[in-house]
Amino acid sequence: MPVGKSGMALLGDKGHVVTLGRKRIAAVSDTGEIHATVSFAAGETERTLFGYSPFPVSVRAVAGSLGKRVWDPATQLFSVTVRPAPGIVEADVHITQRSARSRNR
Repeated sequence: MPVGKSGMALLGDKGHVVTLGRKRIAAVSDTGEIHATVSFAAGETERTLFGYSPFPVSVRAVAGSLGKRVWDPATQLFSVTVRPAPGIVEADVHITQRSARSRNR
């Protein structure tokens, strides 16, 4: 996914050759905020998404939950661990750049 309206790019599932494969990233859009649906295989408990952002990001899970979140100012890459909701094989996440106000704190 190229840099979109949000100023960010979701690069996909970290550590895989096909990082944005449809079997893993079931849906992705950028309307000023990145929306991604992550699919999990049977027995998988978490995946790590990564992407590009010139500023720190905020991530929220609409379905599922989040683990470790990292943004590296040197590389401008972020990563976030995503877990599926109990009994569901998907997680929905929304990723935004932190506002200029929160960046200046």
